Amino acid sequence: MPAASAVLAAGPDRGPEGTVSGDLVRQLRVLEEMKSAISSLQAKIAVAFDVAQRQEQARNGVPASERGKGVAAQVALARRESPNKGSRLLGLAKALVTEMPHTMAALESGQLNEWRATLLVKETACLSVEDRGAVDAELAPDTGTFDGAGDKAITAAVKAAAYRRDPRTVTERAAHAASERYVSLRPAPDTGELLASDSRARFFPPGIRRFIETRDNTCRTPYCDAPILHLDHIVPWHSDGPTTVHNGAGLCQACNHTKEIPGWKSTPEAGNRHTLKITTPTGHSYQSQAAPLPGYRPGKPPQKIP
Repeated sequence: MPAASAVLAAGPDRGPEGTVSGDLVRQLRVLEEMKSAISSLQAKIAVAFDVAQRQEQARNGVPASERGKGVAAQVALARRESPNKGSRLLGLAKALVTEMPHTMAALESGQLNEWRATLLVKETACLSVEDRGAVDAELAPDTGTFDGAGDKAITAAVKAAAYRRDPRTVTERAAHAASERYVSLRPAPDTGELLASDSRARFFPPGIRRFIETRDNTCRTPYCDAPILHLDHIVPWHSDGPTTVHNGAGLCQACNHTKEIPGWKSTPEAGNRHTLKITTPTGHSYQSQAAPLPGYRPGKPPQKIP
């Protein structure tokens, strides 16, 4: 697979028709095929990482039922995605690597991009491993089955093949999806007074809670924009972490649980804007910085309110 820089360094060489435009289009296609090939490699690495983490956790005495926790969150951080997206990416990787070799080969060769491979995985998720493999073999995406096909055509073809293999399960899935649809509303955080008080209380007082919810707006884990459900001590309360604005962060439920997995660590850092550092079990660190307050200018100290 050629390096992207090598492709772009080709310069204005003439295309098949002897035009610069023809060569630029050719480069776009080559880069698109490289993106697909890279996606297939990311899938293989994600599965290998999952296996390695489970083995390390087993050696550390983690019960079998607990192994694998936090893997998707680390995949998400490495790929600059939300934890929810990381879980889906890990599930996609496992399906492609272990259950759908034809789809994986099509992704690897550039015949499918990551999104269209996701469509095949998604529409076969309700099937058994054997039936999913049979659908993958029937459609054989690596033989050019979907050349020129759009998303809707691919989805329809996979749904039809899945129905032929297991009509009952596919029908039940459709009925369940319809029954689960709903609309929900939640109030916006109350825009609240600024607080700088310290507390040794176990729970954040109402004023501090309102400030943290307003400051953070959504979950503070990098790339996660899920609603805040938990007000969390960055340095845990049981480790003498104070109940203060500086030591508080808004998290979604999944990220709050991930933070408690052995090997994960969060620490607040000094700065004009509230910053916390998240360190994963592999030793990689990621920073999360709160949005600036109104009137904040980069490089200048915050203005005092008279």
